[in-house]
Amino acid sequence: MTLQRIGILGGTFDPIHNGHLQLARAALAGLQLSKVIFIPAAQPPHKGRPDLLSFEQRQAMVELALAAEPRFELSCLEAQRQGPSYSVDTLRALRQRLGAPVQLFFLLGLALLFGHSVPQPLVCSPWRDRPREIAHKVGVRHAVDPGVDGAPSESPIIPCPLGPGKM
Repeated sequence: MTLQRIGILGGTFDPIHNGHLQLARAALAGLQLSKVIFIPAAQPPHKGRPDLLSFEQRQAMVELALAAEPRFELSCLEAQRQGPSYSVDTLRALRQRLGAPVQLFFLLGLALLFGHSVPQPLVCSPWRDRPREIAHKVGVRHAVDPGVDGAPSESPIIPCPLGPGKM
């Protein structure tokens, strides 16, 4: 039995933009995914901006952006939980919700992975998420953001330095 391969793309999506969609399309093809699930953060812990759009507004933007892509799916999992939206908690809840054995790939833009500075190591990022735990639970992949100094250019989807894992 072949495991279903699913990409997970979380973010504030304020707003969702072509970069998010390009990353998801590249992951569909490059990682041979059956679908990509977009998960807007209900309470992004690192973006306490007063001008942040409401979850409902950001959800509506994501729905519109995904409408033409049958293998893109929206999950409002974050809106059903209390407190800040942390990736590690989201991945645990999603794994529980999916139930069936699947292979999950956590998709990240390079700027997010390294806190907008490529030389910064992942373990020094401001995430609560315990990046190594995430890497051991899902196959982590990040995309090369065009124009980022020091970013490899040979592939649009490259393995995270921590290596893939399975959840």
